Amino acid sequence: MFLQSKFGEEWFQKLRKLVLWTMDKTHNLEGILNPSTKVPSTKDGKVTVQFCYPSPGNRKPVQIPTADENDNNPYFVAHYVRDTTRQGTDPVFPHPELESAHIVLLSPDHPMVEELKAKLAGAGV
Repeated sequence: MFLQSKFGEEWFQKLRKLVLWTMDKTHNLEGILNPSTKVPSTKDGKVTVQFCYPSPGNRKPVQIPTADENDNNPYFVAHYVRDTTRQGTDPVFPHPELESAHIVLLSPDHPMVEELKAKLAGAGV
């Protein structure tokens, strides 16, 4: 009462709030919050944050794949094995029909004509 009369009500409440522990604190002076405690994240208090649920420590452990009965490698992720659009095509000479059209468009005395004809004969077209 003595300090309150000397400082005035406003300054006394500020000093009291600074020095004394009160139950109106958000965290109640806890070191680690209760997971259900909502903490205001904006000055007006409309937006609150809370621990995530389920917490990262409660998640299932990582499942590491093991070799199956066929001993297939679970880490083999090559694309060319699963690529069905280009299976059976020759990577060096993928489109023989385009090359045959290319021969027709070239003049007969062009040096590439004989080379392309040899490639087409080797490809079986």
